[in-house]
Amino acid sequence: MAVVICAAFRLVDLIHAPEKFFLVDGHRVLATHDAYAWLAGADRVNYLSCSPVAGFLRFLHAATGFNLADIAFWLPMIMTPLVAVPLAWLGARWRLQEGTVAAGVLAGAAPGFLWRTRLGYFDTDLFALFFPVLICVLLCCWLEGRMRPPWGNDRRLSPGWTLLWPLGMGLISRLYLLLYPQGSAILLAILATAGILGLITVSRGGRLLVILGLAIVVLAASGGWIGLASGAGLCLVGFLRPRYYDWLASHPLFLVLALLVTGAAVFTLSGVENWVSGALRKLAGYGGWAARGPDDLYPAVLDTVVEAKNIDLRSVFYAIAGGWPLFAVGICGYAALLWRRPAAWVFLPLLLLGLAGLRLGERFTMYGGVVIGLGLGFGLTQVLRRWLGWRRIGFVCQALLLAGFLVITTVPLLGNRAPMTTAAPETIEALHDMRGKITPGAQFWIWWDYGYTAQYYARAGTFSDGGHVRAEYAVPLAWIYGADSPAYGFHLMAYAAEKARPYRVRCAELPNYGNPFAGIFRKKAPSEVQSFLDGIADLPRPEKKHLPEQYLVLSWDNVKIIPAILRLGTWDFSQGKGDKTPFELHEKILEFNKVAGTLTVRNQAVWLSGLTLVTETGIEHLDYGSPSGVFAVIDTQKGITALMGERMYRSNLVQMLLGDPVDFERYFELMLDRAPDVRIYKIRL
Repeated sequence: MAVVICAAFRLVDLIHAPEKFFLVDGHRVLATHDAYAWLAGADRVNYLSCSPVAGFLRFLHAATGFNLADIAFWLPMIMTPLVAVPLAWLGARWRLQEGTVAAGVLAGAAPGFLWRTRLGYFDTDLFALFFPVLICVLLCCWLEGRMRPPWGNDRRLSPGWTLLWPLGMGLISRLYLLLYPQGSAILLAILATAGILGLITVSRGGRLLVILGLAIVVLAASGGWIGLASGAGLCLVGFLRPRYYDWLASHPLFLVLALLVTGAAVFTLSGVENWVSGALRKLAGYGGWAARGPDDLYPAVLDTVVEAKNIDLRSVFYAIAGGWPLFAVGICGYAALLWRRPAAWVFLPLLLLGLAGLRLGERFTMYGGVVIGLGLGFGLTQVLRRWLGWRRIGFVCQALLLAGFLVITTVPLLGNRAPMTTAAPETIEALHDMRGKITPGAQFWIWWDYGYTAQYYARAGTFSDGGHVRAEYAVPLAWIYGADSPAYGFHLMAYAAEKARPYRVRCAELPNYGNPFAGIFRKKAPSEVQSFLDGIADLPRPEKKHLPEQYLVLSWDNVKIIPAILRLGTWDFSQGKGDKTPFELHEKILEFNKVAGTLTVRNQAVWLSGLTLVTETGIEHLDYGSPSGVFAVIDTQKGITALMGERMYRSNLVQMLLGDPVDFERYFELMLDRAPDVRIYKIRL
């Protein structure tokens, strides 16, 4: 039932299908940028071509014959509801079957998880929650079999059978880290919690096996073939020579020595110290506690990532449980569950990670719904049925809570008509139309948000993408877009084409290029970087011939985020900040007087210095000469008005998108003109 409900949630968007979903060349357009990273990898274009996720998509494509984009579009609806399955098994094991629906639905359809795994939202989130939940459930069952009464049954299984279970968990963890490498920190927190819990609740003779079992999980998960063989060896000893473990438990000196050897093997083979350091780096990066680059004067590009921005407490409660009332009831239920089932403590890191969304961003809230589901499902069932004896009333209470959650979660989905696409359909179609018109090895310069999209549709490499959100990638792009001279953009792109070195990526059919600016940003002082960027327009044209083709993409999607681009495009490395230029985007046509050059904004007339007017007949540029410094772009077809300052209006981004291409033909050849939506130029090398 929980699986069906979770799947049904993800079909709600189809109610507004004509408005929300688009087709390109007869195939689905996806809703998240990172989805195209895996599609481009599956199509053997980018550096992710050999990743397990890309291989998974290629396998499904070969097995079914369906298009890669269509497979990725429907997979979230098929895979994400499976997170309810381990919890259903746990509920059956605890004999709390009435709570399995609530537990599964909260885990698989909590808003923080649901909104990231709807139709078209293919990403590693499909694996990021399922595997931690499965591992927690397996740890729960394993620890309960070792705990002292009344918390567990302290079953006297042989050491071999006791250690075989962790070996299986280690293999599952290995698959988890293959599909979601960032999960090492989460796995480490879960195993550390299980270790502390085991040392407290397990009988004295069983603590050695708990420690060895957790070590086997780590060795099998990330210790390579040697680590896996070592874990299997410890398990095999438990079957063939079980008395060895009993003897160690009764000789403290040898026990300490054995634990030291095991710990050394874990650290040597598994690289668990990298898990710790990696977790700290990610926390520092997402939380904003780290230095922003080689020098604090470099821009923090991660600040432009929406999912990494802080959210308030009310939003956290909604993302985890649909609101603070359900969150509060769920926490109370979880506390009651811990009293009777202390093994459920292993789920605590998921709750803490969900609450950390306050600082780490909305993506992490998806983990918290699992614990609230445990509380509303199993905890509440335990309280109402076993403690109060209200079995029927308990079922009614759970049904009412679940109904409230369904309403809270469904209403926003029903009201959401926003198009589910990474870029405007016109931009995606333009990129797709470039496929076949470019030579192999060509490189596209497009804002990093749309890098993966360009890789997949144009089947070409890009200078930057969502995996390269660093200053040495974003700043050169921003300076090209933000400059008021096409000559500057030409020289910067030509420098990169001449200096970049191609390299082959395993499994990829197209070359990738190194970033020639990386060494400059990392090795030079900020003042030297500033001087280099300022003087790049003075460089001569490249002497090399047969350089890879370089394409510059400008689109209205970029104009919508032009304040963020211009902030990096005007970055002053001596002061460590960029300009904050005024910009207003109105989703309607404001009243204007074309002859007088005035525009009415919030019931006040504003004199315009210049106007770009987009109509059915073309694009018209008007210069009024007003000293106000206010410029406007009005698209009468789309019903959009954009107000901006002169610096923004004169930028390459606006002018090369909406201006006369003849003005730029000395440096750029117009390859595709779909203004005002998108234009694609090739530099004249």
